[in-house]
Amino acid sequence: LLPSCVGMFFIIYLSYILVLTTIGTHGTENIGSIPSWRLIDHLATKTPYPVPKESNHSALPEDSCTPLFINMLARHGSREPTHGNLKKLSDLEQELRAHKDLFPEPYRWLGEWINPFGKISVAGDLSPSGQRQHYELAKRLIKQFPEIFSAPYSSDRIIIQSSQKSRSARSANAFAFGMLEGQGLLGETCSYLSPFVYSETPAYDNTLRFFDNCPRYISEVVKSKHESNAAVYQYKDHLKPIAAYLTEELGIGSRWNLTSTQAIEMYTACAFDIAVLNSENNFCSLFKEEHFKIFEYYQDLKAFWSMGYAHSINYEMAAPLLQEMVSLMD
Repeated sequence: LLPSCVGMFFIIYLSYILVLTTIGTHGTENIGSIPSWRLIDHLATKTPYPVPKESNHSALPEDSCTPLFINMLARHGSREPTHGNLKKLSDLEQELRAHKDLFPEPYRWLGEWINPFGKISVAGDLSPSGQRQHYELAKRLIKQFPEIFSAPYSSDRIIIQSSQKSRSARSANAFAFGMLEGQGLLGETCSYLSPFVYSETPAYDNTLRFFDNCPRYISEVVKSKHESNAAVYQYKDHLKPIAAYLTEELGIGSRWNLTSTQAIEMYTACAFDIAVLNSENNFCSLFKEEHFKIFEYYQDLKAFWSMGYAHSINYEMAAPLLQEMVSLMD
């Protein structure tokens, strides 16, 4: 923070990592306002952005300082299920329908469940709730740092860069809509101003899609999964009691014993119910709090090996991105 009346904003959208850096505060909820347990916080990589009830200004500097620069690195918003997820959910639907006669009330709905995420054309794309998340994120940031956004839009002052992944680019546009709404001449009511969003060709995007263009990462991590598979497979034993619990709770044990894989598919359906449909009434209602913690750890364990600190290349290949962000503040 420097005493200044000039503001600059730089935002990058990519596919994996969420790092939000602003001047003064990160905008999460006050510790005292966070409930002891919220299902929406335990959906692993499908967990939506937290929406603060009120901003925490305790970390802001004294009034003599004015925000000069905001540098923000953001993950895309909640997305539709990917092709892989759609395949798993379709398999689950077929299994449930094949055993529809087994389910007693109040679980008869399971045998009649239809996968609501069956549109291949939008697989992995930004969901309507994901659009809303980034639109509202922009509104909160403007409210907290009005000095940065008071000047008219300029592509030299507000720099937006996105990967060419549709869900990331659309997240950037949703954020830009919230940021620039009312400043332009487009639309009959919203007066939208269209910004410039820069993106690099995927084959040469070593800043945002570095994991796609790093031979060492592909050979050491993506194609060599011996350690990670062993660790994940070993922990998967913790999911068997959950499958057994579901089998007993649903009253289907006489003819069908659910597997750990099917329990994971139900957890996945629950996660997308919340992230995309904002509903906890279906699959989410089948599990206990302790089950969600086990599922979440299982998903985190897989991410630890594929994207976390298990391999040094996982974080070393992000160095050009961090260097670029730091250089912008020089």
